[in-house]
Amino acid sequence: MQQNRMSRRSFLQISSAATAGAVLAACAPVAGDMTGGDMADDMPDQLEAEITVWHQDWDGMNRILAWATEAFAEVEPGVTVNTQPIGYGDLLAKLLPSIAAGNEGDINYHYTDWVVATDVSQVFLEITDLAGGRNALEERFFPAAFTAVDAPEGKAYYYPYISGLSDCVLVLNTDHFSEAGGDWTQWSDLGAVIDDCLKVRQIDDDGNMTHAAWTLTGMLGLFPQTLMYQLGGAPYDVESATFTYNSEEGIAAFQFMHDIIYEHRLFDWDFIDNVWQDMANGILSMEGMGSWTY
Repeated sequence: MQQNRMSRRSFLQISSAATAGAVLAACAPVAGDMTGGDMADDMPDQLEAEITVWHQDWDGMNRILAWATEAFAEVEPGVTVNTQPIGYGDLLAKLLPSIAAGNEGDINYHYTDWVVATDVSQVFLEITDLAGGRNALEERFFPAAFTAVDAPEGKAYYYPYISGLSDCVLVLNTDHFSEAGGDWTQWSDLGAVIDDCLKVRQIDDDGNMTHAAWTLTGMLGLFPQTLMYQLGGAPYDVESATFTYNSEEGIAAFQFMHDIIYEHRLFDWDFIDNVWQDMANGILSMEGMGSWTY
């Protein structure tokens, strides 16, 4: 059996196609070649490497990565994976400076709003071709997962973490919508989402909310930017190094959010206490912060 000693970054580059195929296949049953063309033919029979994973320290992710590390070791016994849980604030503070200094982890967990005004091509490895192409990635996840960050020439520089993809994902209680006469499987635009949310929302005779449909609590940081990208705009222009919402797309994004809150009244600020707890208690039908620890 051939054995090669590889650098950590070389390992990540050459094995990205194979590991992406295994991990993504587990995430979504969509047909597609995720092997990156002939890349697998160039891989050694057994890899030997040590890689470090920086990730946010929270129970859900710790458990997921413990499972993933054990499963990966069965496939690549020559690779040692060291996971390093780091608190949110500490990870935010050290990620970009560490990348600039060249001493970052090999695989790094991050939030998309940490790199909004950053040229990601200078920060992360470009993985598009290794993962089978942009179209294959979008099929495995969905297009919005790759438009949350402005990437040059439509390239991909990260794998989305579906269960916590804030502001690009809607987590909903399908029973609530079905019982109210909505059909979430037919949503093709945000207008259809609002129409069904109005069926779910409940307000008593005194005007008090008793059931919220869709809360923007926790989404206000990145949701305007996500909407701008989907409308064809961008909050940050790399060439001019300017960051602004004062554009047609920016105004439309904030108008949409305003309408959700005040015109359609899909939730009340004083009704929502804790998004995840309210979802668990059945008094909220949808949120946009990802599933996290559900």
